[in-house]
Amino acid sequence: MQEFLSEITVIDALDIIVVSMMVYFLFLWFKKTRAVFTFAGIVIFSIIYMFIRLLRFRLTTALLQGFFAVILVAIVILFQREIRRLFEQIALWSLNSRFKKKGKERAYPVYLKIIGDTLRDLGHARIGALIVMEGKEPVLRHLSRGVDINGDISEGLLKSIFDTHSIGHDGAVIIQEDKVLRFGCLLPLSREWDKFRKKGSRHAAALGLSERTDALCLVASEETGDVSVCRNGRITRINNRNKLLRLLADFQNEISPSQTSSLIRDFFTRNIKEKFIAIVVSLALWFVVIYESVTIYKTFEIPVRYMGLDRGYRVKRVRPGEVKVVLSGRRRDFYFINEEDIRLELKLFDVDDEMKQKKKEYHEVILTASDFELPTDLTMVNILPRSIRLNIISTEKAVK
Repeated sequence: MQEFLSEITVIDALDIIVVSMMVYFLFLWFKKTRAVFTFAGIVIFSIIYMFIRLLRFRLTTALLQGFFAVILVAIVILFQREIRRLFEQIALWSLNSRFKKKGKERAYPVYLKIIGDTLRDLGHARIGALIVMEGKEPVLRHLSRGVDINGDISEGLLKSIFDTHSIGHDGAVIIQEDKVLRFGCLLPLSREWDKFRKKGSRHAAALGLSERTDALCLVASEETGDVSVCRNGRITRINNRNKLLRLLADFQNEISPSQTSSLIRDFFTRNIKEKFIAIVVSLALWFVVIYESVTIYKTFEIPVRYMGLDRGYRVKRVRPGEVKVVLSGRRRDFYFINEEDIRLELKLFDVDDEMKQKKKEYHEVILTASDFELPTDLTMVNILPRSIRLNIISTEKAVK
């Protein structure tokens, strides 16, 4: 661990911070969808793989490498719907960014007025309606059923959804900022369901979601025509148009503060668990992609072996008995390598003829990379010393 941390430079630290922010926002985006558990499973699996590599489990590492070879394709297949929606939102954000740079001019009053007036009209017509304005906490994980729409808020759209002939009029409409995200959704009922049997299931569902999230739930009653607001497990009846619009504006300002200090404070105080996971994932990615891929050099002391010597001769002495070899490769390539995986075996098939012709008792071998058996992906850099001298004597002479 100390060696790992010592390799992180200032530039690497900034790089890790940037990746952590990307992973953090990606995690928050997945958290708003039903794919969050699948995404978390892949993250946990990746962390386990990192520790298995550190523990040098050869078989398990080899098997998991096959899995990660196709992980990119698997992610595309598993999250194709979410990835498509992400790119659509990026495109919408980039196209509409010029409209969001008008300083204090904000579009909130326009769509808030549409929501407030539509609820009053539906209430007067005794048509039931349930609208959920998402707060800072995601609500999709509490929902069931529903149809994605991702459309601009308009009076015609809302009234057509809650028309009694519409298949989704009994469900809730989910609004995220100024978009109708989904309609026909079923919400969890309140824990105090018995108190709302007379008012109907819409009020119980609105209060149930407000008990679990910070969302603002708006209900138009088809029995009384009243408009009710549920927030933080409390329900309030509001029949004054200006009061309703003021409440909607206050809620929108609360979840989308314009002050920079509030945004900075919220960034450092909220979603601590998600930020920690993002940092761990970024460090794991840096370890696998950067740290393990760095080319390093290692020196091994290899004993000298030989083969092919004629039976009439034997090796009396080898100088030196060990050779130092310097190998280069990626850091990950050295994890399971030791001296036993590198062999130096001299081939002495022609030594007997040389000994007879030169009448010498020693044989000198100039070492090259071809004399060594190396693991895959490692490269020979240097050999020390370059030559080996073998003192070879005749077995007949040894007997005399």
